[in-house]
Amino acid sequence: MKNIQSINRILGLLFLLTISFGVGNSFAQDTTTKKETKAEKKAEKKAAKEKKKEARLAEEQAEHAQNIAAINNKTYTLEANQAYDRRGNMVNVDPSINFVKVAGDRAVVQLAFPQLVGFNGVGGITVDGTISNYKVTTNPKNQMTRVTFHVQGPTMMADVSIELEADGSWANSSVEGDFSAAELKFRGELKPNSLSSSYEGTTRY
Repeated sequence: MKNIQSINRILGLLFLLTISFGVGNSFAQDTTTKKETKAEKKAEKKAAKEKKKEARLAEEQAEHAQNIAAINNKTYTLEANQAYDRRGNMVNVDPSINFVKVAGDRAVVQLAFPQLVGFNGVGGITVDGTISNYKVTTNPKNQMTRVTFHVQGPTMMADVSIELEADGSWANSSVEGDFSAAELKFRGELKPNSLSSSYEGTTRY
């Protein structure tokens, strides 16, 4: 009788151990599954972020190549988001009516503020002229592309420089008058003329 009771106790303990092991193993499996799922989601998120970054970089490189071609062909516009005076004072401006445009041997510089009454019909002034001494160089260190040229017209004689950053389309420009201390600086996006949404006001002379 005692032997049977002992056997039953042992079987009972074994049964409890089996249940405990099953529950513990199930808990361990659940924990592992959750960790694996979390790791997979993290990896997927990282891969998506890298893919987005690569796509953005490829887009910037394509834009840059397109802009270099436009610079070499003299068919581009720097649409300004910001304008600066010689002292560095900055004002945000509308890129559709503030720009430096190159079209073949003609250059147009326009500064406008819609809230003002201007000479050009869009709240500012529009001047143009013929381009000479057009030069394009690339800095081997930072890969910035620099364009310089002189513009001469009925109301404008100035030296113009444009610097396109190594990637994408952001650029800076400077327009400095020949016979005055006046200097206008723009910062914005450079685009081929075919993609530009700039609006040219009336040139008065």
